[in-house]
Amino acid sequence: MNGLNDEKYSADELERVLNNVFGNLKISELLKPTCFVSYDVEQRQPVIFKQHNAIEKNKDFLVRDAMRGTSAAPTYFEAARIYSLPPTRQAYVLVDGGMVANNPAMCAYSEALKFDGVQGIKDMVIVSLGTGKQLKSYSYTDVKDWGPLGWARPSIDIALAGGPQMTEYHLKQIASTDNNARHFRLQPNLYNAVPALDNASAENLSNLRDAGIRNAAEFDAELDAIVDLLV
Repeated sequence: MNGLNDEKYSADELERVLNNVFGNLKISELLKPTCFVSYDVEQRQPVIFKQHNAIEKNKDFLVRDAMRGTSAAPTYFEAARIYSLPPTRQAYVLVDGGMVANNPAMCAYSEALKFDGVQGIKDMVIVSLGTGKQLKSYSYTDVKDWGPLGWARPSIDIALAGGPQMTEYHLKQIASTDNNARHFRLQPNLYNAVPALDNASAENLSNLRDAGIRNAAEFDAELDAIVDLLV
C-alpha cells in the first residue's frame, strides 16, 4: 500500500552500524552519567536508560540496544524489541523517545537532582540543543471544520513541537528562581533545509550545512558563554 502498511525502512543497516560502533559496550561502562529516553508501547510507559542505574541497581543494557530503542521512529523503522542484561532479564518493545520527550532536558534536570552536591538548578549548567525549528502555522479558516482526517497530521506535528516548547517553558520558570542559573536553549532555524528525517539529498545536506553556519553566527554569544563555563 505504498508504504502505508509497513515501516518505511529496514532497520538492518542501522543495527549493523550500531553494532560496529558500540559492539558489546554496556551502559554501565560509559564514562559519564548518561540517559537515553525511549517509550515502551507494550507496557505504555517511558523507559529511561540510566548509566547510574545500570551501575547501582544492576539494570544494565547494551548501548547499541538502547540506541536502537531510542531511535525507532514510528513509520520510519519498526519498533525495537530489546532485553536488559542479567541478572534482571526483561523484554521491552520500544519506539523513539521523541514521542514522549522530544526535548529531554527535563529528564536530565530531574536525574541530575539525585547526585551528591546538587541542590537545584544553581548547581547545574544545562545546555539544551534543538534539532531545528520550522513551525507550520494553521489558520482558523483551515482548522475550524477539520475532522479526524484533517487533524491526523497536524495533531502529531503540534504534539511533537509543543512538548519541547512546554519543557522549555518549565525550565525557564525553574531557572528564574535563581539569578545564577545557567540554562541555555539553542534551537536553530532550518532556513531552506527540509526537516524530513530521511531527506539526505545532496541539496538538503548542503542547505543543512548552510543553516549550521548561519546558526553558529547567530548563537555566537551563547556558544562563547557555554565554552567559558566549561573550560
